[in-house]
Amino acid sequence: MSNINTNGIRLYGGMPSGDIQVQQGAGPSNAGVSETLVVGTYRRSVAGPKINSRFSIQMFVDSAAGAASVASIWYSNHPNPSVASDADWTQDLTVGSSGSIDLTVTGSKLFLIKDTDVEFVMVKAIIAVTSGNIRVFYRAEGTTHAVPG
Repeated sequence: MSNINTNGIRLYGGMPSGDIQVQQGAGPSNAGVSETLVVGTYRRSVAGPKINSRFSIQMFVDSAAGAASVASIWYSNHPNPSVASDADWTQDLTVGSSGSIDLTVTGSKLFLIKDTDVEFVMVKAIIAVTSGNIRVFYRAEGTTHAVPG
């Protein structure tokens, strides 16, 4: 099998290029390869769930980022949402602690999100102070591709 599960999308990690299409093609042998994120803001989007309105996101923080580094989940029904800003997106405030997922503590975090009938899902990471190494996997029934951007 050359790709990870056809319903699974690798958003961060695998081949640290920042290109979701390249990372998706990295194959399962690279599933343990982190992506180093330097200080800054990152946004990666994917098509929303097409069956059953639910999805899951698993984050691995392999090397903790600096203080105040967080990730968050965002949604959009805009036909062509931009990942350049948050303008076309709405944050899910129920995930993590008031919508924030701590990236300053190493380990695995799994989020099962139900009743989410949206066109697009975005995982936004804000890395503050020092870099961190993460991997993020998205899984939704009926979703077989990432969205450019």
